[in-house]
Amino acid sequence: MEIKIKKKEMPEVRKFFETCRELRDELPSCWSVWEKADKVYEEAVEDTSGQVLTYNGELKLVPYHQISAGQTRDGETAFHNEEYAYLKAVDSNSDKTAPGYLNSTYIAKQQLPVELRIVEREDSGYVVSLMADENILEAESFVTGMGIASSDFSMQKMGEQVRFLSKGKGHGLGFSQYGGNKLAKEGKNWKEILNTYFPLMDITKN
Repeated sequence: MEIKIKKKEMPEVRKFFETCRELRDELPSCWSVWEKADKVYEEAVEDTSGQVLTYNGELKLVPYHQISAGQTRDGETAFHNEEYAYLKAVDSNSDKTAPGYLNSTYIAKQQLPVELRIVEREDSGYVVSLMADENILEAESFVTGMGIASSDFSMQKMGEQVRFLSKGKGHGLGFSQYGGNKLAKEGKNWKEILNTYFPLMDITKN
């Protein structure tokens, strides 16, 4: 990957890198990750040193995922908490061209509740909750536990199995790694890419 593609990930990666560098003698296996990366991450960390994403002057959670369903999720809706309103749903339509955008997971009926139906779905397409017999399940926990690629899914009964057809990979919040990489290849720099996925946040000196 080009160095500019890596730089967009640095506000999240830098802390891990710097910890590994400080503890290279005590944790050689940790440091070896960076030595095998052709120094690309090291250079990107150095070039973005001291720069962090903030909202109203405060450090906040900045989640990322592999591939969105075509649009990232709204934080306040996903977490049911206005504290995460700084995470806005944004277009990431290029994710639909990603290898592995669509995934099928087949689960035996006997492993599932007798009644399983979707109760709530976000505007972005991600399922928020399901009814499992007489219990409400949080969708993100359900897909993680069942090995389903994302919570933007549909269900189809197929004999003794249920097919879960999902879009994207990961929780869909914040930064899409695939979408960000596509923007980098189009010539966007790391600041422009972060501003695309975190439009309400600021890149500031720490």
